[in-house]
Amino acid sequence: MGTWIKFGSKASTYLARHNGVFKCINHYMRVFSGLPHLLWNYKYIDHAHFSFITYQRELAQLYRSIHQALGGVNGYIRMRRKEYRKSISGLIKISQQRHNLTNGQLAVRLLAADDLYARVNSFLGLGTLYTDYLNRQLLKKYGKRYSQMFFNDQTSLTSYNHEVAQLASISNKRILKTQVRKILEKYYWLGSFFFIGDELTERQIIRDSKNIRSSSISKKHSISLRGPLVTEMKILSHDRNLEAEEFMKAEYNYRRLLKESARRCRLGWEKVTAMSAEEIAGCLRGDAVPLRKIQKRLQLYGFMIKNGKAFSFSGHGAKMLRESPKISLSSIDLRGQVAFGPEKNIIGRVQIVRNSADIRRFKLRGILVAHMTTPNYLPAIRKAAAIVTDEGGLTCHAAIIARELKKPCIIGTKIATLVLKNGDKVEVDANKGIIIKINKNA
Repeated sequence: MGTWIKFGSKASTYLARHNGVFKCINHYMRVFSGLPHLLWNYKYIDHAHFSFITYQRELAQLYRSIHQALGGVNGYIRMRRKEYRKSISGLIKISQQRHNLTNGQLAVRLLAADDLYARVNSFLGLGTLYTDYLNRQLLKKYGKRYSQMFFNDQTSLTSYNHEVAQLASISNKRILKTQVRKILEKYYWLGSFFFIGDELTERQIIRDSKNIRSSSISKKHSISLRGPLVTEMKILSHDRNLEAEEFMKAEYNYRRLLKESARRCRLGWEKVTAMSAEEIAGCLRGDAVPLRKIQKRLQLYGFMIKNGKAFSFSGHGAKMLRESPKISLSSIDLRGQVAFGPEKNIIGRVQIVRNSADIRRFKLRGILVAHMTTPNYLPAIRKAAAIVTDEGGLTCHAAIIARELKKPCIIGTKIATLVLKNGDKVEVDANKGIIIKINKNA
């Protein structure tokens, strides 16, 4: 017997999920948490993360473990940074040394990098569980007031926006080109998350400079709360932002290693990200490309950990894993947490964003609906009239960017990408955290 705990679209590639389930969740998350049965039963399949009813009990157990073994949030952060940064630096070093290698040497390096990537992923997973526990406790204690709480976190993305906004005032082409290159050298890693999204380029920076307006984060619709859990969440929020940025830098370098492997195996990027690192290494050593498996995975894939053992499924086998949640699609009043709210409600057409193609196609003033947002979603976010996500708390990427860009935003609806379709006309009430589907005849 189980329960659906999180809903969403396919927000990462097969490669990222394979690494996350087989190495991150099945081994490293439990190692670093000190809990041998953390997420002992877990499933990911088409639109949902699935865990047995022990999930909330496991969250509480993880929280107690962090406080007993590490002395609380500061001890956790010290441990995370020590172990995390060790793996980050190792991953970057291995990935940069990809030239002048034989295919066999590259295969060995790829597998070593993938193992380090799993260690890095494990802390993202632990941080997500830790944050989820605090979010649940704070919502229970403060209710709507917690939804309006302000987290004053300046991120590298904030700095990027301010620096790019200043390009608009430069008329000299030579100086402009020099400044663009400096920005690219500093923020080259922005734009890719879990192998989805395009790498930052000089052309993208120029495009951004025409859309970004430098502004400070507004506190207009926020309140201040006090208490031990609030303080803990603020500390964890700041660390989670640093953690995500370090992860993106490391993943960018790992992505270059994967691209070199793809080139040698004569494979496109989409096919490579539908393989495991072990399969890619096999191709480098002369094994045949598993084309049938790749095609099935591009259609549908799923993963399951049952009693600590990991299994993968694709195609028809993955369909057998699906357990449809009982959701009424006729009742279209969605609710979530308010990340930023204007005085007026926003009416617009839904545009669901799942990949780079959806980002490029996004139309001005659309209602951006996504499982979650990552830095590569920025071009679409800037065009959006409002943002709605399935997942996330008040410290997630969508919430931070919404407050910075002053975009109406509702997070944590859990089912928005399931019950809404492209073209649906909706009204977003970002003060109450409600999304209402408007009748077609209205």
